[in-house]
Amino acid sequence: MVVFFLFFGCSRRDDDHYNRLGVNYLNNGQHNYAVDAFKKAVKLNPSGVEVHFNLGRAFKRNGMDEQARSEFSIAHRLNPNKFNEYVKKYREKIEYKITDTKNYLELGSAYAEKGMIDDAINAYKKSIEIEPDNARAHYSLGTLYSMKGKYNDAADEFWMAVEINPGMSEAHYNLGLSYYRQGMFDKAITEYRTTLKLLPETQKKKEVRCALQTRIGL
Repeated sequence: MVVFFLFFGCSRRDDDHYNRLGVNYLNNGQHNYAVDAFKKAVKLNPSGVEVHFNLGRAFKRNGMDEQARSEFSIAHRLNPNKFNEYVKKYREKIEYKITDTKNYLELGSAYAEKGMIDDAINAYKKSIEIEPDNARAHYSLGTLYSMKGKYNDAADEFWMAVEINPGMSEAHYNLGLSYYRQGMFDKAITEYRTTLKLLPETQKKKEVRCALQTRIGL
């Protein structure tokens, strides 16, 4: 038990160490080094508001606005009050709107990349609340439900995606996969056939057809 607490304490100090190091790099104009330091801090403490905020600052200094927006959005969603504290502490001017649909989509993507699946789901849900007819948001939410084994919920989101955008082949494919995993084979076959019709004659289509032949004999 003593060893555990010692190890945990070291991890936290490393997080603080890289955060302080990144701030020093930023203050000295060494923005690339700052990005690397803050990335290490985020890896050690994915739920740390300050490290996400500072990584956003470093990206912003490097002219990487999309990445900066994502990190600022994560920091804001983790704790809006602390986010505002860090805006004042670091005297950072945030030009980005962090409540529109695009930023919630970016936030969901960033959470998913970091393995924070429940947070990603909440971000995509918020995006859908703002813009219910966003097919990409429904599709992304469906993929996360699939990852959690919630195939019925996934099917609902993929179905919404294809209702909004009937030409979204990846949504048809994943809708078919969700049906297949629930034993709804006739519906799965229908969606797979639609997928094949939508895909151009490319290597990807051949790969999909091969996979479907292996799975259900299409």
